[in-house]
Amino acid sequence: MVYSIAGLGLPSRGRRERYLSSALKIPPGTADTKPVERSEKISGEWNIANAEELRDQLSALVESGGDLVLDLSAVASCDTAALQLLYSLRRTAAERGLRLRFQDLPPAILDTAQALGLNPAELTEGAADGL
Repeated sequence: MVYSIAGLGLPSRGRRERYLSSALKIPPGTADTKPVERSEKISGEWNIANAEELRDQLSALVESGGDLVLDLSAVASCDTAALQLLYSLRRTAAERGLRLRFQDLPPAILDTAQALGLNPAELTEGAADGL
């Protein structure tokens, strides 16, 4: 159920924030802050030979909950199996209502995506986009 505070006779927005902050013991100015994203740097050779291990490691990161940013700048190689894992991971995160972003895609990932006719920009957009 969604509750709204509109029409309850509470003060204007600025005063309402101070009112709610004091009632809930939240410091002023932080009532509208979003949860902090976790960030992880991933590296290595990504290929079919280590796809199962890679899947387990990446899945564990998503399973731990919360929004996540994966820095992929240190990935040395990426084949189609590993790229499929990235897309699958995004789908899993979206199904769980989590935001997963990939940043700093290296040439290894960009080249594989382009060779498959995929748009690498889709990997850097938020999981809420329905990917």
